[in-house]
Amino acid sequence: MLQDLFPRDHRRYECSRCGAELEAFACWLVEQGHRRHPLRLHLHRAREALGRSHRFRSGAMFREADLREAFVVPGASAYMYSCTGRIFSRFLADTKRLIRVERTDPLSLLCRRYRQYLPRYADFPCHRSNIMDRRWRTSCLGDCRLIASCQD
Repeated sequence: MLQDLFPRDHRRYECSRCGAELEAFACWLVEQGHRRHPLRLHLHRAREALGRSHRFRSGAMFREADLREAFVVPGASAYMYSCTGRIFSRFLADTKRLIRVERTDPLSLLCRRYRQYLPRYADFPCHRSNIMDRRWRTSCLGDCRLIASCQD
């Protein structure tokens, strides 16, 4: 796949530290329906971001926090790198190679407890609990901020 996308420079991608991930990422992007030009740009940004950090090895698991940090760049292209980082995170999650960060802020903990409560006691079907969960989070956001400020 990399040879088709980068006929002249494919060796640079294949021989990089994360060459296998870039190849799999390219195939996944094609399956997702990305067009050739954006696909090439995502691969270029992913190669640069992963190449800058020594935390990433081919075939290893990737931590979500490390990925976020790797795709942060200064300048005008910062937004494009963050977009590529989110897409690469989705790719890793689909391939079961992303280690998610467990959020421990008060709002996340409260929402997690509420999501556990709904199916057990409220007798909501799954699709309806997601709708109710979104409404509840929106309506109680102010209360959760108040709880967070009380802990300081």
